[in-house]
Amino acid sequence: MKKLFYTIWICMYPLIIYTTISLGVCLFIGISLLFYMRWIGESIDIIKIIDIISQNGLIITAISAAISVIPLTVFYYLDTEKVRADYIKNTKLSDYIMAVLGGAGIAIILNIIISISGISSLDLEFEKVSQSLSLPPLFVSLICAGIIVPIVEELIFRGLLFNRIRNQYNARSAMIISSLIFGIYHMNWTQGVYAAILGCCMAYVYNKVRSLLVPMLIHMSANTVVLIVGEFSANIEYSSLDMSTLTVIAISMFVLPFMLAIAGILYFKMRKVNL
Repeated sequence: MKKLFYTIWICMYPLIIYTTISLGVCLFIGISLLFYMRWIGESIDIIKIIDIISQNGLIITAISAAISVIPLTVFYYLDTEKVRADYIKNTKLSDYIMAVLGGAGIAIILNIIISISGISSLDLEFEKVSQSLSLPPLFVSLICAGIIVPIVEELIFRGLLFNRIRNQYNARSAMIISSLIFGIYHMNWTQGVYAAILGCCMAYVYNKVRSLLVPMLIHMSANTVVLIVGEFSANIEYSSLDMSTLTVIAISMFVLPFMLAIAGILYFKMRKVNL
């Protein structure tokens, strides 16, 4: 029982720190807006301040993530010193290439499956998140959700949580538990299912190659391709396209991602490593 509570604690406090930093950034921005309204002589409107913070949720999340990188990297470094986490130079160029390609393929396939299931249309919290992601310009979303946030989330969920659970129990338990926590952390059913499955894939790959950069690239690739495809799909008038164009789009959005996903899965499944 003591071991269980200790494991829960060492897994929870990185999440608590990240959440506290996020809340602190929101509070700082809220107070700054309050003083700004007073300075310009505008009546203080708490609802308006909350709306501004909500509309810029992605950017605020990225700022919080960028701040959190420092303490989380220190924790990860200390874990490597305590042998709770290990870094073994076990990767090669093909690992990074397949991480990017496989991550993109798996992300699109998972999104297609979730869309067909109809879960997203019934998930009001996911609708709010989708609106938040669509508000900033695409390049801002790509920097925030495609680069900054994946770095921090991989530090937390693979670099710290996965390694610490594996160190206390075993790799299989670490893979399942860290992925479930990763899903729950997204706070809605749609992203929760997506994140749990993708997290399991990233944990498997990380456990095999032992380089945090590989799951980071999978995560970055997955988020980036979903944002780009979403933007692309939203700006297409499918009814005005001819059959040949629709065929090319169908191959690009269904067949190619499926092939990339299978290629990525098979590559890392058969990847031989020396630990």
